[in-house]
Amino acid sequence: MRKFMLMLTVVVVSGSVGCASSSNGVVRKDRNEIDSAKIAAVNAWALQRGVKTTWVNPPLKRVAYERAPRND
Repeated sequence: MRKFMLMLTVVVVSGSVGCASSSNGVVRKDRNEIDSAKIAAVNAWALQRGVKTTWVNPPLKRVAYERAPRND
């Protein structure tokens, strides 16, 4: 069972390695724009219920994608 899990992990990891480089000419304008409005809304909702929030991975704003110019 241990050997099977190791082989399965190797196959999954090796299969996903090539996925990161296939961007199909799509470029993102701004990757790190934190959605402060959503954070404020969730914090207010939690405060009303007596819960303290700690953001480990704060939500990011959805940014419009722009196609990169093609070199045809």
